[in-house]
Amino acid sequence: PPPPPLPGGSGGPPPPPPPPLPPGIGGAGGGPPPPPPLPGGSGGPPPPPPPPGFPGLPGAPPPPMIGGMDGAKKRRIQTENKLPLLNWAPIVTANVKGTVFGELDDERVLTKLNFAEFEEAFKLDSKPAAGEANGGGKGQMPDPVLRKPTQTDFAKPKGQATLLDANRYRNLVIAQRRIGASIDEVTAALNKLDSAVLTSEKAEILRHDFTPTPEETELLNEHYSSGKKMAEVDLFLYQLSRIPRLKERLTLMINLDSCTEALNSVPPQAEAIIAASDALMTSKKFKQILEVVLAFGNYLNSGRRGGAFGFKLSTLERLGDLKTRDRELTLLHWIVQVIEASYPDALSFMSELVAVPRAAAVSLVNMETDVAQLRRAIEAVEKELELDATSPVLTTFMKATAPKIQKAIKDFDEAKRLFSKVVTFYSEDAGTDPSTFFTGFKRFADSFEAARKDLEKRAKQNEQRQNAAALELQKQEKRAKMQFRGMGRQTTSQTDGPEARDEVEDGAIDEIITEMKTSAFRRQNFSMSKRDKAPAEKREIGHSDSGNSYAASRPWLK
Repeated sequence: PPPPPLPGGSGGPPPPPPPPLPPGIGGAGGGPPPPPPLPGGSGGPPPPPPPPGFPGLPGAPPPPMIGGMDGAKKRRIQTENKLPLLNWAPIVTANVKGTVFGELDDERVLTKLNFAEFEEAFKLDSKPAAGEANGGGKGQMPDPVLRKPTQTDFAKPKGQATLLDANRYRNLVIAQRRIGASIDEVTAALNKLDSAVLTSEKAEILRHDFTPTPEETELLNEHYSSGKKMAEVDLFLYQLSRIPRLKERLTLMINLDSCTEALNSVPPQAEAIIAASDALMTSKKFKQILEVVLAFGNYLNSGRRGGAFGFKLSTLERLGDLKTRDRELTLLHWIVQVIEASYPDALSFMSELVAVPRAAAVSLVNMETDVAQLRRAIEAVEKELELDATSPVLTTFMKATAPKIQKAIKDFDEAKRLFSKVVTFYSEDAGTDPSTFFTGFKRFADSFEAARKDLEKRAKQNEQRQNAAALELQKQEKRAKMQFRGMGRQTTSQTDGPEARDEVEDGAIDEIITEMKTSAFRRQNFSMSKRDKAPAEKREIGHSDSGNSYAASRPWLK
């Protein structure tokens, strides 16, 4: 009998049974057994899988969502108009726990603000904006260190045969001029470890150029023992070779002098990094600024590129690149206006980041070099004290300077630890240098303040234009009133009695203006022309006979 229909099927004819196996296959022939029947079925074929792409059906892929690997997602914001994209560096993963972006909630800003005016200002036009390219060059300044030597300076001295090679002799002449001290002064400074006479720069020149090779030492000793006159440079080099442990003492002088410079730079730099790192991790006002920036970035980009949970700090420098349709304002200007209107307390965020500009001038690489120099100085002094424990310079150094070095090294380690922490807190790369990291904040603060001043300037200019327009309107109204008042005087001069004159002079200008709008302005009691006045006046004074006879002869004129 045919197998029963599958559950949920339509009851159609079942598929045909498979063909029988050839003889020798299956059964006792040892062939492979047939596959076991499906659970609950009668051995028929399984139903085909449902087509992909329909959520809710078994086996269908989940719907796409914007978010990280842990399942969190950001909603897409559908805008009324097509807006430009912010060229930012978003953090799309939701794993922002332990960073500054884990403490932000851009949805609070998105629900609080009305973006209708923002869309109207930034919506895209049909004409693309043209880009600008700037170029520049760099110039180099020459180093005015020494006067340019001439060939006579390098020529071998007459009457004094030098034992050195010509190039070696020329180099030593230049080096001796840069030292600017006699061999006796140099020897005394080396014995006393006097860094006032022999600075680290001069000691480095001596160690690099005036340390004789074994061959030169043997040749100079033989020539000096022969009693022959030696060149000045040869004699200088010979006397230096007579100082015991010359290279070690020169190295010690270099370390001691460099130690003073490092002690003057490492502690304040470490303090600046510590203060700036702590301020950036605790500043509430700056976090509010970042929250507003994140909200605007998601409003612009989430509809087409998806939402972001955070962004790299380089985004802050790109806020001034996105401009309104009229090219008058930038996105940074708009953010400043929003913060002034909705989050005024955050405007003074730099009051919480006062140490950031100082930390922006610090280089961690240079600090590490200085700290390594401090460590070498202590090691060199300890080694020299094993050979000469009575040196007053070295014993004073260990008592007064060594504790300062230890504290400077401790401060450096703490600054390095906190800086690594704040870099991770802002989701930046671990190898970022403080000069790069803190400079980004400083540039943003400068741009923010410049945008704020620009908005204030624009507001003052608008106020001045409005005041000038209002003043001009007042002047026009005043001139109009004066003209109407002059017309009123002419009118009252033709009327009888003082009441009408007083009525106009009291300022019934509005009635006059209304009358002029509705009908033409006519002067009352002024229907006769000047030409007709003369006969009338003559009649009043007794010259009316001719007129009466003329009228009597023409009765129809009446």
